Amino acid sequence: MESVPAWLITTAKNMAKNYLRDSKWETPMEEVPEQEVPYSSEGLDAQLIEVLRQKECRELHDTIFADLYEKNSRWYEAVTVSYTLDKPQKEVADKMGISVDTLYSTLYRAKQWIKKHYEEQFHQLDGK
Repeated sequence: MESVPAWLITTAKNMAKNYLRDSKWETPMEEVPEQEVPYSSEGLDAQLIEVLRQKECRELHDTIFADLYEKNSRWYEAVTVSYTLDKPQKEVADKMGISVDTLYSTLYRAKQWIKKHYEEQFHQLDGK
């Protein structure tokens, strides 16, 4: 069996963690008093670039998972539970009612499909 590509694991975990972390602490701008909004001319461009990069990462993540679900909902379930929720593969296989070997095959096919369709976009985003 081929191991999980590091880019897939890293991207999925970080995007899920960032989304959960950011959404937990989001405050609508209208609720923030004006004097509390920090402003610094130094590094403002870098901050803006990072915010835009994070937005692009979230959008790519959302696109990958939406397309994966449309392509094959079993692949989506296997990838989401195994990698995003970080559950043990034995537990995932039991939950899905399949053997661990079948889960490995399912994950492999899903990873190959993601790699085929999104690897170039990931590398473009990673290079920014």
